[in-house]
Amino acid sequence: MLFRDANAVGLTIVVTGQRAWDAGTEMNTQNAADLAFLGGTGNPPENPWDAHVRVHSGVLAGIGDSWTLMPNWTPDTELARITVEPMRGA
Repeated sequence: MLFRDANAVGLTIVVTGQRAWDAGTEMNTQNAADLAFLGGTGNPPENPWDAHVRVHSGVLAGIGDSWTLMPNWTPDTELARITVEPMRGA
């Protein structure tokens, strides 16, 4: 697909809520102070006996102080769309 080929085709990958993974390295407090993308310093570490990769449970309404700033998602909610198109005429 990355080669200059008249037969190359594009590709689109859609990531939905059911494919969002949680690394399990920190607690999901949903507090702005704990979320780097909202200016916070990072979440506190998770309990070592519960630290495992798993499907993320989604944004939970009423938990923490930042849930109103983040979209609520279901297993069908589109979280990301990645589209790759071949180069034509380059």
